Amino acid sequence: MKKVINNIKIAIDLELEQPNTNHQTPDSRIDSPKIIQLGWSVFNQETGKILNEGSRFVNIGVPISSFIKGLTRITDEQISSGGTVTSAFMELRKVRELHNADRTMVEWGSGDFVSLRDEVIDESGKSYWNEINAFGRSPVNVKHLYRVFRESNGLNPSGGLSRAVAGLGLTWSGQGKHDAMIDARNTAMVYCKLFKAMRSPNE
Repeated sequence: MKKVINNIKIAIDLELEQPNTNHQTPDSRIDSPKIIQLGWSVFNQETGKILNEGSRFVNIGVPISSFIKGLTRITDEQISSGGTVTSAFMELRKVRELHNADRTMVEWGSGDFVSLRDEVIDESGKSYWNEINAFGRSPVNVKHLYRVFRESNGLNPSGGLSRAVAGLGLTWSGQGKHDAMIDARNTAMVYCKLFKAMRSPNE
């Protein structure tokens, strides 16, 4: 008997301010990376349909560096009007519950899940992650899936998200890059393409 699979998934993406120790952001006012935008895309892995998407800015209490402004086009005004990481995460939790999506997040690369998990804390420093039990303990890394797919077909596995979109014959969805919602959407597209490519021809 086949296991019943939840086909509704959530892809996430983050934009982060980098610390002043990073050679690209010497004018940064923080000493460790901080989330400044959380984006998501809820999708059906069978049909590829996007069911919900959005993003929230996070107020880190200081202006962001000139490099990150140029890279993301995020402004200080957007940051100052943002909420906390925890409030953005709680909204993402509600979105998951609304669509009854799978608890396992989908991401491009291996850093965003960890960054989000590590920043979701209450005033006392206690993590909300395990307390609310909204998401699983590990994500699906689409970059790794893409690498295995390329290697299995004798192709160069290197490249970022935009190269993966092109390499799979897809068209980049949305205006620009390094926007958390747009990157989450394109991560979802790549995931769906790989999901179908992995299916057994006997099914």
